[in-house]
Amino acid sequence: MRRRIPNRSKFEQFLRRYGVARMAAQLQIDESAIYHWLRGVTRPKPEFAVIIQRIAREEGSSLTLDDIYGHARKLRAADPSIATNIERRKQAYAAR
Repeated sequence: MRRRIPNRSKFEQFLRRYGVARMAAQLQIDESAIYHWLRGVTRPKPEFAVIIQRIAREEGSSLTLDDIYGHARKLRAADPSIATNIERRKQAYAAR
């Protein structure tokens, strides 16, 4: 069962309002990467975070790096199984 965080972060609110498909196209990445960010499984690379900040400014929003990276920290703190699953994926990848 997936645990739900009651309040969406500023980062999640912006991404959902802007649109996952639209952001993926802007960053030239797969939509699944953004869904991983939203679930807290991964975080945007620094170069993407800067672009996201710029896009947010152009859209009339303000996102700090703490807003962007704090999203994953908040999710992982609320659901420790996220970190456990990340570690398992790293181990499986290393075993290849």
